[in-house]
Order: sequence, then structure tokens, then C-alpha cells
Amino acid sequence: MSGSSLDPARGPRGGLDRPHKVPLPPGFGLMDWIRSAPQYAGLPRDVSPEELASHSSERDCWMAVRGVVYDVTPYLPYHPGGVPKLMEGAGKDATALFNQYHAWVNVESMLKKRVVGRLDSSFRLPSASALQPPPATPRKPCLEWNQDDTSMTIVVRSNRKEILRTQHINTFLKHCTLFIYLFLSDHVFSCRYKLQHAVKGVYIEAKNTSLQSTAAATVTLLKRDPGPWTRIGEALPGNRTLCRVKELAREKFPAVLVQKWRVNVNCWKFTFELPPHSNFDPPVGYHTFLSPVHNNDLVRPYTVVPYHFTQSYSSYEPSDESRGQADESDGDKCYVTFLIKLYPDGLFSQALASADEGDIFNITTFDGDFDISRLMDAHDVYLLAAGTGITPMLGIIQYCLLKDFLETRRVRLMFFNRTAGDIILRDELETLHSSQFSVTHVLSHGDGWAGETGRIREEMVREHCPGLTRDVDVTSTLVCVCGPNPFTDTASAILATLGVPIAAIHLFKS
Repeated sequence: MSGSSLDPARGPRGGLDRPHKVPLPPGFGLMDWIRSAPQYAGLPRDVSPEELASHSSERDCWMAVRGVVYDVTPYLPYHPGGVPKLMEGAGKDATALFNQYHAWVNVESMLKKRVVGRLDSSFRLPSASALQPPPATPRKPCLEWNQDDTSMTIVVRSNRKEILRTQHINTFLKHCTLFIYLFLSDHVFSCRYKLQHAVKGVYIEAKNTSLQSTAAATVTLLKRDPGPWTRIGEALPGNRTLCRVKELAREKFPAVLVQKWRVNVNCWKFTFELPPHSNFDPPVGYHTFLSPVHNNDLVRPYTVVPYHFTQSYSSYEPSDESRGQADESDGDKCYVTFLIKLYPDGLFSQALASADEGDIFNITTFDGDFDISRLMDAHDVYLLAAGTGITPMLGIIQYCLLKDFLETRRVRLMFFNRTAGDIILRDELETLHSSQFSVTHVLSHGDGWAGETGRIREEMVREHCPGLTRDVDVTSTLVCVCGPNPFTDTASAILATLGVPIAAIHLFKS
């Protein structure tokens, strides 16, 4: 797999408002800076605007961003926009300049070793507060619409720290009722309309601008019959509401089982076709709920698996565009795939085991509490997974290995299984091995296995995840754990013994 093939965004995408980059010599990339940045020698203190202004040359360059003063002199040759561009902020409060070009960058982590102190609040320039950390509850997005003779375009604008991707936009069309869900960290903005007229297609697009961290989710409706509409349609209860994901009322949508494929001795791949014109791509770290259409009391949570990780398990190849998003060339079909372990005594396992292609299940909107901004800020990501606990990690791996971020992430995966035959996606994970990604397989029953054996232990984690200590930087380190509850509990206890702060850990609980 190439880096570009791992990009989860589907369909047309808006570009980021980024400055022109200049070629840098070998050894001057972002990862080189992170590894070799020298520690500023002085103790943190207040800095007046006058003192800040006295450090404005290439040999002695300070600047303030978000109220913090940094000595960026050694960083100058590492700046991808070139020295002259960075010098525009020399000796000044450069927050507005930073906001214009780099609003998504975690400057606090990147320049943490170069902190001189705080810009004296009694003298702080107005621009120092131009970019504040996002509030706990995001600002409610605004909605607008426009049309031409053949289409109706709905635009939802929001202020968000994270880069908006099509994964954050879900749409469903159910009996001429349009559902739109825009995921904003742990919140979701939902819209519900009984459309004024019928449509023949629904397409989504995500656009980002660095200026003031704004993003726009665009939903385009292709009109079945050309002509003007007087409105989108009738607003239904729950329209244009912002709430926490956990508080969202779950809508159920029919999903037709189109393929059932055995992966190994007890793990199966299930592919479902969703209603026409659906756009259903999971936000990283989120799951959905499945239930048989004839028994809605039997419900289980499962994580949708990115398409690129499941291609080898089937000759059934819907178009890449139709994975999680409607595709006009495939009849506006949308498919989602799960890797599910079946247990002989499990009620839901029995329902899946007896299901035939063509059977209908119900699928819900996504649920979860994973904060994507933590992943966005992390330079070191550690993943501890057991069995099908690998499924939420796949979205994290895919996100971390996006082409735009290859230099800024290091991902270490420890994958625990019973036997070598139980390892899901072994070849696909090995293909991704690089200086940014490594995987260690551990087998509890590994007769003849040359690698690690046994169950998760403290010394094993110490060896393969040497950075996990009480000294980890919680702003740049993330540890994710997923597996059966006993595994998760043991891993959590080991991390506590190692002194890893709770703020650096996310547990996916079964």
C-alpha cells in the first residue's frame, strides 16, 4: 500500500490553505527537529513586548504565539516555508500570522523545548488572543443552502481544531427524509428534513481553511426532476441540533448482508449494503450498532473496518468510491465491512452464523468517545490490541499514516493473538512496516513461533514500548488499548505500574 492509498477521504476534496513550501536539505525535516531540538537554557519568565522586539535577527530570533514566547533561532533552517517567511514574525506577537498558515499545527508540542516564557499579560498585544483553545462545547455550526436547476447544495460551516474529512460527514436518505450528521470531536450536529422533492443522488465534500480554523461540510443533492425548490424541505424534530455523541438519538437504517466470508477459524468478514445515496464512513475510533431486523433487542457494537485492510479477504470488489460513500457509477450504492469473531454460545454470534446473503440487519449512526484531537496532536502512538480488538486500531493506523503526516507520527502496535492462524490482516500490517510504523506479534500458544509468546506482561511492554514511562508528555503521546475485558484490564494495570499518566491513555471497552 502506498501512503496515498491510505487516505480515507472520499470523493472531491477541498484543499488546505497552506503556504508555499521550500526544499529543505536532508536532516532538516519535522521529525529531525523533534528529535534534535535543543533545550532553551533559561528558566520560564514573563517577557515584555520591548524585550521581545529586541530579538528580531536571524542570529537571535524570538516570537510569541498564543501568549507564549519562543526562541526559534535554531528552528529557522527547519521551517518548511523558508527563513524569510518565519522572520516575518520575528520579535513580534506572531499569533495572527501563525493562524493564517498553521492553525492546525500543535505549536506547543513542536516548540516545547524552546519556551522562553509568557508574553507579559499587562502588555500583551491584541493579536496574542486571536487564536484561543477550542471551548469544551464547540460553537453550533451554521447552515446555508443554494441551488441551481439540477442540484440543491447544503453547506454546514463550523469552527473546529481538527481538519475536517469526509469521515466526519454522514448522510442517509430514508423514505425521502434526509439525515445529516457532522461529527465535531465528541459532539455531533444533526439535521433532519423531509425533502420537498425527490433526489437521485447525495454527495459530500469537506473543505478546510486555516484562517480561524473554519471548515465546511457540503452536501449536494442531485434533483430527480430539474427545477427550483422553495426550500430544502420540512424541518423535522431534532433538526439542526448540537449534542454530545453519547446523547444522540440513534436512528436505525436497513443494511443488506451482501457477503459473508470466513477469514480464519473463528473470524468472519461481513459486508453490508446500505440504503441508496448513503454516505457512511466512520470517524476514527467510533463504532456502530448492529441488530437483526426481526430482533431489535439483540444489539452489539462493532467497528467498521477501512476498505484497504479487507481487500484480500474477498473476490467481492465494490468500487473504492462506494466504500462508505455513495458512488454514481455503482448505482449510488454504499458498503460497510466488519471483521467479527463468532462465539459458539453467543446469541448475536448465532444470529450472524445463521444469516444468509440477502438478510437484512439494522445499523445505527456512530457512537464513541474517542477524541480525534488527541491523535492529531500525538507524535508517538502506542497501540495494544488483542484479537478483534485490532478493528478500532485500523482507523487510527490509517489516520496516522496519511501522506501529509508521515514525518510527524511514530506508531507502535503490539498485536496479541492465540495462534499464528488467528492473526487478522497479518500481511497487510507487515506491508505497512516503515520507520513510522512497526508491529510486534505476540502469541499465547506459539509452539514453533520465533517471536514473542505468552500473555501481556510488564517486561514485554517495557521492551517493545520503551517510551511508556511516567515521564511521557501527555500532549504528544497517546496509548490505545482494545481487546477482551480481561486483556484491557491487565494492560491498564501494566500502564499504571509503568507510571503512564491516565491523560495519555484511551481504553476501548468491550
